[in-house]
Amino acid sequence: MLRRRRARGRKPFVSAGATICWSRAWQALEPSRRNRDSCFYTVLRFRADHPDLRSGNIAEELSGQLGKSLTAAGVRKTLERARDRFADLLLDEIAQAVDAPTRERLEEELIDLGLLEHCKSALDRRDA
Repeated sequence: MLRRRRARGRKPFVSAGATICWSRAWQALEPSRRNRDSCFYTVLRFRADHPDLRSGNIAEELSGQLGKSLTAAGVRKTLERARDRFADLLLDEIAQAVDAPTRERLEEELIDLGLLEHCKSALDRRDA
């Protein structure tokens, strides 16, 4: 019974911790918005805000906003790279908050925060 209470009591803290790391990763990615050659923030933010749009529609919308021609294939590739960069930044945020950021400790923290699926590839890249 006591364990259950502790687990329930920990959940809001875990959610808050994940939210803070998530926000900081977005903030860290944002300077790419100002770099005309690397629009990771813009494309990823647009995708996050419009999850049901297909890459062709995203390309049309963002071509007008960015003032350059984008293709569906280009959007997909940029999204792939942006997601990788975002995962790296998210993992960096978590590593800063952990005392001894070993792979095992980071993986444990990611599981606790519910972010392992978002950062698994970044964790693997970090080990390479």
